[in-house]
Amino acid sequence: MVRKTYCDDILHQISAGQKALESVSRVLLESHINTCVIPRLKQEDPMIAEEFLKTVSKITK
Repeated sequence: MVRKTYCDDILHQISAGQKALESVSRVLLESHINTCVIPRLKQEDPMIAEEFLKTVSKITK
């Protein structure tokens, strides 16, 4: 049996999925800052700023 799904329903589902992934990404970024970036800044790791800026650049494209 072939079931036809209305295009708008599919688009709404895709949009909801994208928003959910963006929300998870924000939570993960906050955790990364608190558990990885800040400790490495406190240790005066010279590479952390460049690494973090690359990450932010990639996720904001």
